[in-house]
Parts: sequence; structure tokens; C-alpha cells
Amino acid sequence: MIRNDLQLNNKQLVSTIIYADDQILMAISEDDLQTMANHMNLIARKYKMTISSTHTKSLAMWGNPIQRVKIVK
Repeated sequence: MIRNDLQLNNKQLVSTIIYADDQILMAISEDDLQTMANHMNLIARKYKMTISSTHTKSLAMWGNPIQRVKIVK
């Protein structure tokens, strides 16, 4: 389990936001984000779902702008 959730206030931590058929993964590091993306992909495959690599986006909010996160089919 990744423990690098983003803190919203003194009590609440969040690492994912889900709305309708969209999901946002948030992590402190690129490595943690890649781990989360890999885990999400494994769960999707378990339920015979696919993640569209053309609709998947990665965004760095601070730090190094290089984005290594990949969804492997």
C-alpha cells in the first residue's frame, strides 16, 4: 500500500478521486504514481476492463516535468 497520500487538511488524506467513469490518481513521486497505475491496470484486467491509453493523461504539478507513467496493455 502506498502511504504517500496528499493531505487536504489536518485530518484528511487522498490518493484517488473517482467520478463517473473517470479516475484521478495522485502521488508524491513518479514511482508511486507508476505503482498506482500498474495496480489499477491489474484490477481493470481482472474485471475484463481496458484503460484507454489515448485518453489517459499524466500531469506533474510540481518538480520535474518529465512524465514516465505508462499504462501497459
